[in-house]
Amino acid sequence: MLPKERRDSGQNDLFRARLDQIVDMKHALARLGRRSTGGFWKSAAGMDDEKLNAPLQESLAAAVRTGAAKPVDFTAAIVDTTVQPKAVAHPTDARLMHRSRERLVRLANTLGIWPRQSYARVGKIALIEHQRYAHAKQFKRAGRR
Repeated sequence: MLPKERRDSGQNDLFRARLDQIVDMKHALARLGRRSTGGFWKSAAGMDDEKLNAPLQESLAAAVRTGAAKPVDFTAAIVDTTVQPKAVAHPTDARLMHRSRERLVRLANTLGIWPRQSYARVGKIALIEHQRYAHAKQFKRAGRR
């Protein structure tokens, strides 16, 4: 189903403010954003250093021209990675139990001890069900797994 076609009546919508009404368009970053960098970004499709440096140099020059930055600001680079996603899996009791069962079975096999049942399939299903219940905040059900 397609959305309804919006027709501009010329009146400002009370609940939908335009961005240029909210942001100070005289601010240095707003001026930098309006400034065109030419066709440099389109030509930087390859991985050549010259092609990648050209848009960066033009962006920095535009920042200096518009007053958003000073040449002194480019003497050092500060890299902030606090907002980048991290590949961290927080351990849960169920996952620790599952991993310990896997490692015990592997250790037993290397020592020549063949358990009658390794619970590989049952353990994996139990872990998945526990995680589903815990995600839904059904902790009593998750505890039974």
